[in-house]
Amino acid sequence: MLKQAVNEQPMSAPIEKTIADIDFSMSMENMPLTEQDKSRLRDCLTGKADVHEVLRQTIERHTSAFAAQAKERSDASASRPKKAKPRQRRHTQASKGNAKL
Repeated sequence: MLKQAVNEQPMSAPIEKTIADIDFSMSMENMPLTEQDKSRLRDCLTGKADVHEVLRQTIERHTSAFAAQAKERSDASASRPKKAKPRQRRHTQASKGNAKL
């Protein structure tokens, strides 16, 4: 009877605990999971989605966002006028205090 009760326990309990543990760890790094992240994790853990495909899509999404931000920074810096470098003083004997009087 006990064995039957254990087998009837919903499979979602360990999955939800795993997701909660991951969310806790990510929150410690100030990056809590979104509901979409939790849904993706749930799909991977239950076998509804292929982990490798989800990883590929995630990397692609973040890589393209990073590339777009880098391009914006590059375009913004190219449109700014260049700052003139300050001229360096030449050190002469007189400026070093070795002038002969």
